[in-house]
Amino acid sequence: MKEYDVVVLNEDINESGLKKGMRGTIIEIFNTPSEEAYEVEFIDESSGKTIAITTLKPEQVTKCE
Repeated sequence: MKEYDVVVLNEDINESGLKKGMRGTIIEIFNTPSEEAYEVEFIDESSGKTIAITTLKPEQVTKCE
């Protein structure tokens, strides 16, 4: 995946109030030799306000086609 890809959440993230199936946008990618993670922004589509920005592992999201 790359920056600005739209992704769908594969699981609930209770501490952020995010629910499985919500869509977000990758705003940053963190790469280390042993793992990768994505900073993802989730926005309320009706208000345009940010719900949460959180760091997720690749298995927690799927790229939208």
